[in-house]
Amino acid sequence: MIANASAQYPASLAPENRDRFIDQITRHPAIRPLVSQGKVSFKQIMLWVEQDIASEQ
Repeated sequence: MIANASAQYPASLAPENRDRFIDQITRHPAIRPLVSQGKVSFKQIMLWVEQDIASEQ
């Protein structure tokens, strides 16, 4: 999902927009239940995004 978003919206992953992008991820219908059940945290999603961006550079 992150790679797909990066390909479609590269500007959205600029450092100043990452929090907004992560908020959008947490509202995704497939992710939201996991966050509300405590299975995935905002911090985990943030780390996944950061790791994926770092691996692409």
